[in-house]
Amino acid sequence: MEKQIKWLVFLVAISLVFHLYSIVKMNGLTQHVHSLNQQYASLEQSLDYRFSYLERELYELRQGERWLVDIHFQANQQKSVPGDIWIDAQWTFKELETDADVTFLFRKEQEDVWKEVDAQFVSGTTYEAPLQLDPESQYMYRIASTGTLNRGTEEEYLPAHLYQPSPPNISTSHSSGGPNNEVFFEATLHQYEVLFDFYQIKEATAIVHFSDGSTKKIPFVNEPYDNELVAIEDNAQVEATTWYVRVQAEEVVSIEVEVTYGDGSKQRDEMYLFP
Repeated sequence: MEKQIKWLVFLVAISLVFHLYSIVKMNGLTQHVHSLNQQYASLEQSLDYRFSYLERELYELRQGERWLVDIHFQANQQKSVPGDIWIDAQWTFKELETDADVTFLFRKEQEDVWKEVDAQFVSGTTYEAPLQLDPESQYMYRIASTGTLNRGTEEEYLPAHLYQPSPPNISTSHSSGGPNNEVFFEATLHQYEVLFDFYQIKEATAIVHFSDGSTKKIPFVNEPYDNELVAIEDNAQVEATTWYVRVQAEEVVSIEVEVTYGDGSKQRDEMYLFP
């Protein structure tokens, strides 16, 4: 019996020693994992820094190699009429040969033939060119010079907002119910700053279609709210012209919104189909 107790005590002691060893070993592994995590975080931070540095160096290298250092476009409001838009392009070269002839080339996106405009000298290495555009098309452009050294820029898009109308933002809300399925409908149009008067909204109308086939036109009211919406462009606030309509009627099938612009063109959208 005494011998069995000694063996039991011996086994318990061995178990305790093994358990203590396991705890010490586990603590060591935990510290090792923590150390590896710290090393990984430090390496990740170092790689992020190096990547940012290389990205900045690449950007500066590209900027240094750019032949065209500045270009901007401006809508010509005096020459432009509906369907025939003029914009003026002006740009500056980093360097240019004294015998260079400069040409501005542009084409419709879906066409392959380039139109060429002889650039007009402004001063130094700055040139400009007038462009006649169709507002129904998208355009690509590039700039080239010929002389002792022939050069050219890559193709880029002309900024469409300068020659194409921007549709207004339309927000709506509606509900229906009651024994006669009465419809409550509200719509608001927001048109932000436009470059040409003929792209400005002249009037807007809600066209209500009833179940008996009849229609009714309800004009929008051009009365901006006190807290009129604004758009944020280049960190500046641009006010919006606001149009509003409210419809309350029974047996309504659908409602369309028709917008008429200063040039007489119309835009019609079906806003909602009621069951």
